[in-house]
Amino acid sequence: MDGESFGTGAVLCTTVTIQNGTDDTVNFNGGFDWSMQDPNGASRNTNFAGTGNFLGAGDLVAGGNVTGDVCFDADTTVTGTYVVIYKPTFSFSSDRAAWLNNR
Repeated sequence: MDGESFGTGAVLCTTVTIQNGTDDTVNFNGGFDWSMQDPNGASRNTNFAGTGNFLGAGDLVAGGNVTGDVCFDADTTVTGTYVVIYKPTFSFSSDRAAWLNNR
């Protein structure tokens, strides 16, 4: 979805849900754990503006879930496949995931 620019230029946002399926509390961070690759192959970092429902950061207890938007600086006129990448920054785990979004 197109985000609200707030003077930062065009942004694209996606709504994500993180569900903690472990027995431990885990950390999440909407500003640092995500990136996006645009259809031209450029990697885009998150933008803290663009939505009133930003994912934010915090701890998630075992069995808990959290939902929010993650936004990226992007040219909103480019169509094609965008890859949204989750790679925890502050974790010793090598877990990562990716989702494809067509625009």
